[in-house]
Amino acid sequence: MNAYTRMSEKGQVVVPKALRDLKGWPAGTDLEAVDVGEGVLLRPRRPAKVLTVAEAIARLQATIRYDGPRQDEADWQRGIDEEVGRRHPRR
Repeated sequence: MNAYTRMSEKGQVVVPKALRDLKGWPAGTDLEAVDVGEGVLLRPRRPAKVLTVAEAIARLQATIRYDGPRQDEADWQRGIDEEVGRRHPRR
């Protein structure tokens, strides 16, 4: 279905009623505007999923994988000190 509308001086666009009805978008529907190169796609905004602490930790652990030898705190601190010294040499 094609429909036509016009942008106001304030940049506002009215989605034609036939399209709102077709999509089931009542007044107050939050829409996301997506640049698709030649134009703009309007779609209902998806609510952000709220994660539990356990879910967030599991996602984080899945993205951070280290298969090398165990590093103790002294190793970490030594590496941090070396990098800080490299980035900020004393004069």
